Amino acid sequence: MAGISVRIDKAGIIAKTDRAKTRALLALKGQIAADTAPYVPRVTGDLVRSVKPSDLTTEPFLRWSIPYARRQYYGHFKHTRAGTFRLWYEVAKSIFRKKWADVADRAFKGT
Repeated sequence: MAGISVRIDKAGIIAKTDRAKTRALLALKGQIAADTAPYVPRVTGDLVRSVKPSDLTTEPFLRWSIPYARRQYYGHFKHTRAGTFRLWYEVAKSIFRKKWADVADRAFKGT
């Protein structure tokens, strides 16, 4: 009876998984930034554009970097366009949660 020998490349598996996680995170962040954009309060559009640099990093969050972003997010605004909301991420999440999970899953799998 012949034996079977299996060699597991643990470092290779970890590296491949890390690359897949990064790919999924970047895809998810990009999709969240795109899907929340219509709900972000705006007059000039600076606030909605301020998220762009953070969707290209591997940090596990998005950052709207305009100084008044926090005030806008929590609803302390005077001027906005119809159809925009405070807590815009929460509004978009309630609509797109399944889509975001699918985007992350496909990106992780590389499909």
